[in-house]
Order: sequence, then C-alpha cells, then structure tokens
Amino acid sequence: MFSFFSKKEKPLPEPSGQYINLRNLLLKSTSEQFNIQPSGKHPEVWGILVDENFGKHIQSLWVTADGRIRIFQFAGESSIREDSRMADLLRWILFNAELCYSSLTPTVECPLPASGYIRFSIFTFTGIYTSEIEVRELAISKGKHVLANLNNSYHNILFLNNWGKLQFPINISFFKPCTVVEQTKIYSKPDLNSTPIIELTPGNQLELGVGKDVAGMEWITATLPSGQWGYIPGTTEINFALRLSLFERKVIVYSEPSTQSAVITHMKKNTVYDVIPSGSQDKKWVKIRDSAGNEGFIDGQTRGKRV
Repeated sequence: MFSFFSKKEKPLPEPSGQYINLRNLLLKSTSEQFNIQPSGKHPEVWGILVDENFGKHIQSLWVTADGRIRIFQFAGESSIREDSRMADLLRWILFNAELCYSSLTPTVECPLPASGYIRFSIFTFTGIYTSEIEVRELAISKGKHVLANLNNSYHNILFLNNWGKLQFPINISFFKPCTVVEQTKIYSKPDLNSTPIIELTPGNQLELGVGKDVAGMEWITATLPSGQWGYIPGTTEINFALRLSLFERKVIVYSEPSTQSAVITHMKKNTVYDVIPSGSQDKKWVKIRDSAGNEGFIDGQTRGKRV
C-alpha cells in the first residue's frame, strides 16, 4: 500500500527585531530628516522602499535622493559596492519613480508583501504611494506594466551590488549636460502663465530631468549649473553632451582654455566624462565635466571612446 503526501511549504521565518525596527524607522522618516529638497532631478520623489518576498526570506532596498542606498534582509544588512555606476542607477530608479508614482495608491501603511510578491513604496514630498504586485505578473508583462521600469531599476542595483554587472540596460541620456539651441524660458511651474525663472539664449547649459504631461503639453525639468531649476517646454530644441571614456594615459583639466590657467584636476585612463557643447568654433580646446561634477577644458586632440 502506498501513501501520498503533499509537500508542505515551509513557513516564512520570523523577521528579526533588527529588521523590523529598521524598516519601521525608514517608513516613518521624512524628507526634512534627511534635509532633502525638491530639485530638477527629483521634483516630487525623495525616497523609495522596495520589499520582495522570496518565500524563504524578504529582501528590502531603501534609496534616497541624497545618495543613500541600504539593502537589508532578515539576516542582516548588506554592504554596498563602491562602483561609479551605482550613482547612475540611483538616479535611474528615482527617475522611474517620478514617472509612475501617481499610478500607485496613496497610503499611510506599507505592510510586508505576500510570498511571491513585491511591494514598491514611493516617498514623495506630499506623502507615500504604494503598490504590491506578483513578481510573475511583472515578468510576463514584458516591460509593459507601469511598474516594469521601476522593477528593472531595483534589480539593476541588486545585480550591480552582488555581481558587478547590470541585468537590464538603462537610458541615462537625460542625465547628461546639454545646451539650448533656441531662445526659451525656464518656468517656475509647468505652466506658460507661471513666473519665468530665467530666459535662456542659445548656448546656455542645463541638465534635463523628469518629463511630465500637463493639460496635453509636455514639460521637462531643467537644472542650471547654478543649481536653479524649473520647467521648460518639451518642444525646446537642445543638443546633448557626448559621454566618453578617456583613452589617453593622463590628461590635465584646466579652468580656462589655456595652459596658463589653473589646473582643476587630472584625469586618468578610462575616466568617464561628458563633452559639453559650447557652440564655439575653436577646436583647440574642449569643455568637459567629469563624474565628480568638475568642469574645465582639455586639449581638443584628446582621444576618448564612446560609452
């Protein structure tokens, strides 16, 4: 005689008090505690908490707009890999949160997700928005779900931290410096009737951020080198910077297009930098910005390869 037994799923281990205390502390935190203010890069969102239930354990990711990243599980907290790409991934997940948070549900409670589910909790300057969704549903949507890009951004951070590589490609073109081609204004709000912050002329530099549709018109956040930010119409004509990896062994970055000017920094081989369009016809010098935000001029014959 044979007996058949159904395999019982093991219950989820009880989360440690340390895990629960940390998660509750983060859920109660505010932008004021971190001294985070709205900006052109994150006008609405200042933090994100992602909880994924794998059945045997839960993993949580916490990121904030000031550059903080924390990954923690029932067993403890993971160390964060020092990798220059992590800053781009942080901006990418915040960018995607800006695009989709309004599709989520406003809430004051964010319970842990059920087994096989993932919860996204987006912290805005006006409140928390959350959604719990089955991991399988996100997978079969083939990128069409409203949370697909946010989910990809989350997994990219985990992959880079654990294995030093990306799982999904990212589009960081909007994070590059650019110059305006035509005369335009930066507005305080996405409204042509709002107060203009400044009038831009061809050649002025800025950095684009998040796009949004308001009353059928597209607007994009724009940040000036001074830190001022606002909104420009999505139809504004612009030129993007070229992102390169230094091919030379070593290059000096000067404050002005002259070897007699002050030295800002030295770039070593494989350093990633942006070539900033200046509108100048002088090919002897090129204006650049490195990943640390340093701006200056390098010899126009400097060799680099696209990244």
